[in-house]
Amino acid sequence: MVNINVIFVVLNDLNRLKKSIEKLCLLKKKDEFRIIIIDGKSEDKTDAFLKEEIDSIDIWISEPDQGIYDAMNKGINLAKNDWSIFINAGDVIADDTVLDKIGPFLTDEFDVIYGDTIIKYPDFNILKKSRLINQLWKGMIFSHQSVFIRTPLLKNNKFDLKYKIGADYDQLFRLYKQNKRFKYVPIPISIIESNGISDQKILKSWFEHFKILKSYEQLSLKMIFYHLFLFFFLVGLKIVRKIMLRKFYFLIIKMIYKKRLVTVTGS
Repeated sequence: MVNINVIFVVLNDLNRLKKSIEKLCLLKKKDEFRIIIIDGKSEDKTDAFLKEEIDSIDIWISEPDQGIYDAMNKGINLAKNDWSIFINAGDVIADDTVLDKIGPFLTDEFDVIYGDTIIKYPDFNILKKSRLINQLWKGMIFSHQSVFIRTPLLKNNKFDLKYKIGADYDQLFRLYKQNKRFKYVPIPISIIESNGISDQKILKSWFEHFKILKSYEQLSLKMIFYHLFLFFFLVGLKIVRKIMLRKFYFLIIKMIYKKRLVTVTGS
């Protein structure tokens, strides 16, 4: 039997946390999940909700932290089951078949299992296909909400708090350079909202990811040109985002990724 820690971190985001917990509890099989919630001392009655849900939540703490990655490290400290996955407040497991499909790969043969992600916009959804691990130099090639990592590995490779946006990328690069065994399973693992930290600070995210890349790789011309192109693409996207109405910005995103549009239910 595979045992999984599902770790949530939250700060003043009670309504979206409720959505995530309710969805997960519909999927939960008592012997397979351990729900861990790290609350950064929210002021929106999150702690009262957690006390009410004591039968559904295995362990939770509510205390100040130094940011999202510090909170995620606290979740790692409390994790006991074999594998762990991080889910943000508002994000959900894609559907009730995910564990059945991913379970056969959660074995001693692999260290990191990852899949695809559905990104939820106001009136459409995009399937973000993950890439093979040898393309990690291109950036965060899969979402951290769609990756299962062996818990002992996490305990020995916690998030580096000097990175404010890209500590998950740094952690994955570290595991990759340690020759850990990655396995890509081409199914959607999670459904996430489009307004994550790295989306809100898109250029800061690029700079931090590029800094991390340089710390692990001898940059080739191919890598440099790829990231220069990516930088100017993101600059253009940011300009469009500033000068256009929100609905028109989303329309452009929808047109760019029209071949990846998907329909989801019950999310």
